[in-house]
Amino acid sequence: NLPHGDPTLDIGGERKVYSPAPRCPEHGEQLTRPLQPEDLSPYSRTSACPECSGTGMVEGGEDDSTEECPECKGLRLKQSLLQSVIDGSTWKDLLETQFTELGQKLHQLFDNRLNANQKPAFNALLDRIDAINELDIGYLTGGRSAATLSGGEIQRLRLSSLSTGHLNNLLIVL
Repeated sequence: NLPHGDPTLDIGGERKVYSPAPRCPEHGEQLTRPLQPEDLSPYSRTSACPECSGTGMVEGGEDDSTEECPECKGLRLKQSLLQSVIDGSTWKDLLETQFTELGQKLHQLFDNRLNANQKPAFNALLDRIDAINELDIGYLTGGRSAATLSGGEIQRLRLSSLSTGHLNNLLIVL
């Protein structure tokens, strides 16, 4: 434990702050504990963007319209959480990655990091991503709000959950 705050080092003319506590590298906001899965959900009151309350949308000016939240850019989380980094990829980067590329990116980030208890959930996630791609909606991103999807896209997302569930040998006719 450091008695007088976090050490700052001057490395090649660039100042870097080192901290034993998790901290947002861009905004400097200190996290009191390591990230938990619920921290990355817009449905958690402590994680949701304060500007839009986790909806990704705010009331527009005239005509009672809604528009993308200027704070989170529709991704629904606090900036400090969107900037959480693993191997150079932020949570924002992952939420903006199309499903066609997301499986490969997740393999690169997590293949050598998961323990045996985590692998089944990871494989289920990859199966769901594959199902989304097979239904020709791989151009979508995980951070996209349901309010911005067409009716057909929503139906296909629902079908993707059926095709990866417990319903073996199910024939889906589109």
